[in-house]
Amino acid sequence: MSGEEIFFEQIRSAGCLSYLLGCAKEKVCVVIDPEIDKADDYVELADFFKAKLLYAIDTHTHADHNSACKIMRERYGIKVVMHRACSPKIEFLPVILS
Repeated sequence: MSGEEIFFEQIRSAGCLSYLLGCAKEKVCVVIDPEIDKADDYVELADFFKAKLLYAIDTHTHADHNSACKIMRERYGIKVVMHRACSPKIEFLPVILS
């Protein structure tokens, strides 16, 4: 896969980092560790790349910011990926790694 086929953006917010990672060829992307104040920005950035934002992924529980996963699911229908112990109040997508 060449660098032209993928896109990667690091988004900084008050010392926290989120990432938008996508495939330009397939026009799809994910946001990793989304911050609540930037929820709309991630969708706009995906639109800039002409990509559909499929998943919001929380890699861990965040003590330094509030996750945007719940808002992104409710507002935009984006699927959420996180460990089930992170937030029992958020419906998440079960992912099985073997």
